[in-house]
Amino acid sequence: MDNGNFYRHLFITGLPGVGKTTLVCRLCDILRRESIPLRGFYTTEVRGNYGRTGFEIVTVDGSRRATLATVKPPPGGPYPNVGKYSVMLNQFEPLALDVLKGDLDSNSSTKNAVFVIDEIGKMELTSRPFGDAALQVFNQPSTIVIATIPAKPLKQLEVFAGIRHGPSAKLFEITKQNRDATLQTVHDCVRKAIAALGFPTG
Repeated sequence: MDNGNFYRHLFITGLPGVGKTTLVCRLCDILRRESIPLRGFYTTEVRGNYGRTGFEIVTVDGSRRATLATVKPPPGGPYPNVGKYSVMLNQFEPLALDVLKGDLDSNSSTKNAVFVIDEIGKMELTSRPFGDAALQVFNQPSTIVIATIPAKPLKQLEVFAGIRHGPSAKLFEITKQNRDATLQTVHDCVRKAIAALGFPTG
């Protein structure tokens, strides 16, 4: 939806493996060089000798990481399962909620910041507290949110429908053919929102 001004809720979607996280990380590198305040996390694969063994989340500054899901869960379950993966809520939630809610509780960290949530997907949304905290981030008036979401409709995402289809939101669907051009378009949207919101930049 076009609000005739700027967008501060930028959703990135696409098929698995198309490069959503890669686009987000490239965008973060650009914004970091432009001295734009960044918060949030991205998701990366964990690989072993025989392929992918799980996923972990990494803060955008690279200082902290935690297991999101694994094919080899430790004793102490049961754990929520998504496909062949066990979601490690006991490891995911402490970091994810600290990044999301901790910044909100500080009353200043999310103000005039670009907040990355990669991703809001089926694994992450096995955590109700995560979904609630993510909604709070979207509702911060001086925060630009860049969030990746699955291309396949997901019932758990319905709580974000009002935001995703609202006047402050724009959805980008990336493919291997358009991802470089989409990176530039998303960056342009972020810069326009930064100017409109009066972010301090270096």
